[in-house]
Amino acid sequence: MKQIILLFILLYSFSINGQHSEDQVKIYSLKLTIALTELEHYFKSLEVRKNYIEKFPDKAVMFREIFDSPPDNLYSESHKYIFKLTELWESFPELVGNKLIRLCIEFKQLEADAIWYIQHITIQYANEKYDHFISLIKQLKEEDLKVLITFLADAENHDDYLYYKKIVNKLKTSGEHELAKEFEIARELRIKSNHH
Repeated sequence: MKQIILLFILLYSFSINGQHSEDQVKIYSLKLTIALTELEHYFKSLEVRKNYIEKFPDKAVMFREIFDSPPDNLYSESHKYIFKLTELWESFPELVGNKLIRLCIEFKQLEADAIWYIQHITIQYANEKYDHFISLIKQLKEEDLKVLITFLADAENHDDYLYYKKIVNKLKTSGEHELAKEFEIARELRIKSNHH
């Protein structure tokens, strides 16, 4: 029992500067690795799928410490962990979508590698799970919605831009003209900022 309490304290306590201790990051990384291994062996189990989603970091600070800070973390395999979420949104569309949207809002701006993967699969999620995406973003505060749209508009990859355009087209055809306009304006501002 004492070991469980100690593990709980390590996982959920923060040091004074708001960063997780090295041990906390290692424990979190280990739990996520175990969850991925279980998922690869028992993919048919909905419980195992849900467990992986729940273990996946939902705070930007922990995400960066696990996936964007080599060498003692999951940096080199970050794509494997992140893209695994694309296989899970069929079973748990709201759970995955909410996690992706929250991470995008916390990141605020695009960075290389692991954060780009989150942006990429969030755009993919918005297209493949459009109704769930719209339902989730309509629950956001106005300021969070603007941050999300700006983050998603920050696509440098040509394929992501095509997915982004598909979102705009779906918004228009489903009568979400105000949202479509916000997405278009964000993209235009992004393009202008690239040319200066």
